[in-house]
Amino acid sequence: MIILTAADAAKVLGRSPPPYDYAALEPFPLKDGTYMLPEEVLLDPAHADVRDFLAALPTKTPAKAEQFDLGAVDKPVDPAEKQAYDAAKLDYAAKGERPKDVGP
Repeated sequence: MIILTAADAAKVLGRSPPPYDYAALEPFPLKDGTYMLPEEVLLDPAHADVRDFLAALPTKTPAKAEQFDLGAVDKPVDPAEKQAYDAAKLDYAAKGERPKDVGP
């Protein structure tokens, strides 16, 4: 799985650009305060606009407990990063598209 910070997750959250605007990325929160996406998104042409960005992020094989315990945060999360991610989710909900300035 690809590991993202809240700031990274906010950058890729949302619908892909046309002609793939039927597809979207929504990173899953993990217990440690980070987010994850499956590595298979790197192979999907719908997410080519963020492929290089995602490919540069760290990856790991999740422990069995992590695979089934998504969303329950037990580690403090940087409030500024969480706020940025929450704002990006609201923006995505309103516009239905991801930010245009994805990059490191």
